[in-house]
Amino acid sequence: AALQSEKETRRLTEILLDASNTMCSTLDLASVLEGLLTDLAKLINYDSASVYLREGDRLVIAAMRGYEKWGVEMEEKAIAYSIDAETSPLDYDIVMNQRSYLLADTRTHARWESPYVGNWIGTPLIHAGQVIGIYSVDKQTYGYFNQDHVEKVELLAPYAAASIRNAQLYQQVESYAAELESRIAERTELLEAKTRQ
Repeated sequence: AALQSEKETRRLTEILLDASNTMCSTLDLASVLEGLLTDLAKLINYDSASVYLREGDRLVIAAMRGYEKWGVEMEEKAIAYSIDAETSPLDYDIVMNQRSYLLADTRTHARWESPYVGNWIGTPLIHAGQVIGIYSVDKQTYGYFNQDHVEKVELLAPYAAASIRNAQLYQQVESYAAELESRIAERTELLEAKTRQ
């Protein structure tokens, strides 16, 4: 038993080291999110997973994996799905309490909509004391996930949150730089036009 525990600890450590190297080595948001979903799959066996990023009071899907197996309609519905973090009970709990939530049996939740998900874990992405998003893993089998799965899923949250925030800031800087460059080009044209007159 001790040998098995040591092997599992070593496996988790290697996954986390690889995850931190992968996520922290890029400022491309799509790559960071894809890396998170890949690393989650190394930690636990899930059927589908998604990452929602906060835009005001809403959580908007930013990346997902596994929904395609349930058909185009379900995949399109998942892509278009966004959540009001203030009124969705599960997400509100995750955002307000800044802690993961394990829903062992989705049939017990009155507002659960997906017939393909029987078991769900939602984990907050926290940066500077604020929830910037949530990632979740799904399993069709009721009761599959347990507290051990929650703890493994939570291991990636600090790396993912920091990498996501860095990528978002980089996107903002890039956008600002492009806008500034455009304004400078406009001003240059105006000055050149005036000097030609």
